[in-house]
Amino acid sequence: MVRGPLFDFLADDHVRLAALLVPTPTPAILAKIYAILETHNLIEEGPGGVYEVCEQLAGDEAEALLAETRAMPEIKLAPHVDGPQVVEQPGAPSTAQVTASNKIAKLSRKLELGIFKFNLPS
Repeated sequence: MVRGPLFDFLADDHVRLAALLVPTPTPAILAKIYAILETHNLIEEGPGGVYEVCEQLAGDEAEALLAETRAMPEIKLAPHVDGPQVVEQPGAPSTAQVTASNKIAKLSRKLELGIFKFNLPS
C-alpha cells in the first residue's frame, strides 16, 4: 500500500467528514464540510488527482471495476445521532482552521503538480 503525506491528509479528511456526518446537519457543520471538501475534492477529483491516477493504474480493467462497483447493493444509511453523546471533540479544528489548512494544502498541491509526477506503469 502506498502511504505518504497526501494519503495521510486525505485519510484525516475522511475521518473528519465521517464524524461531521453523524449529527443532524446544522449550518456550522455544513460550513465545516464545505471547507474540508474545497481542497479534498481538488486533490481527489482534479486534473492529475487521485481518481485520475487510479483510473490510469486500473488500465484496461477500469470499466470492469466500475461495472462491479455499480452492481453492488445499495448501502443503507444510518439515521443521524444527536444528543450529549455527540459533541465536538476538544482540539477539533474550527472552520477558520480548516479553511487555513485547505489554503496551505492547495498551495502545496499546485507546487506538487509542477515538480512531482506519478510514475505510472506503461
